[in-house]
Amino acid sequence: EKKLADFLREKRPLLEEALQKNETVEIFGDAFTGVGDEEAAVGSKGENDLKELRTFNDIVYSKNMSLAAIDWHPKRRRMIGVAPVRNLTFDARVDQSGKAVTAYILIWDFVDLIHPQLMLQSPHEILTFRFNKWNPNIVAAGCLNGQVLVWNIKDEMEKLTRQQHRSSNASSKQQGAGGEDEEEDAKLPPILPLSTSNIDSTHKKMVADLHWLAPNSQINFRGQILAEEHLSDTSHQFITVAGDGQCLVWDTRFQAISEGQLPHVMKPRGGGEKPGKDGLPVEAPWRPLFRMQLKRLEGVGELSLCCSTVGFGDAS
Repeated sequence: EKKLADFLREKRPLLEEALQKNETVEIFGDAFTGVGDEEAAVGSKGENDLKELRTFNDIVYSKNMSLAAIDWHPKRRRMIGVAPVRNLTFDARVDQSGKAVTAYILIWDFVDLIHPQLMLQSPHEILTFRFNKWNPNIVAAGCLNGQVLVWNIKDEMEKLTRQQHRSSNASSKQQGAGGEDEEEDAKLPPILPLSTSNIDSTHKKMVADLHWLAPNSQINFRGQILAEEHLSDTSHQFITVAGDGQCLVWDTRFQAISEGQLPHVMKPRGGGEKPGKDGLPVEAPWRPLFRMQLKRLEGVGELSLCCSTVGFGDAS
């Protein structure tokens, strides 16, 4: 047909050009084969693999152990925290369930690959922890037995800063003058928890995940977002999920709440904590501010929670 003949005459030059290019360029070949140094590529089997830059290992507190959680320091780019746990079989862990075992969160700095800069001590193994993004001196963690812990590392971080500053800038004479302070700061003891949740009011199974709530997402005991006049530029609350199907919201200001200082968050239960025998106020038990239970749509039984995601773009 005339239309077909006209079409073939029109497209023939394009077809010839494409065929000629195919003769000079291998269209089925690897386009990245010739990229880079050919001599270096000879014999390198995993040239596209990611290579490690730093290796941290403490022969006492993390050797032959697994890392259950890891988190970067929000302000110091070279600082990272890890939570080692023992490598136990299921039967061995069942036999030792309920027993207190001293565990640590190790905080490493790139300046020292052998010794951790700080150690946060815990009475149980830790499966998740997070630095407070808006107040990095506050660290919250969830334990294997369901309890949550909070540390304040402000003083220790200041000592580390002074120690690193002296190491880089001090002369020999200045080191002699400040030797006593150096010795004091050189070996920082493990940091004990600032607060530990009440065992009767916490998760019944291991805490699987933890996230700090954004400053504009702080809530009261009813689960309602606080009014704007009660919000600040920092976060005091975090959320935890666990295998018991519960999602709990915690407030680190529980002592102030028990004393009636934050009625917009929660009114003190039973009129507040009564003073002890010596006249000093008794520390209130740390209980969750708000509790949510995941329920099955059909049937009965618990639904385990293993991960949570918290958005920081709005207060939803």
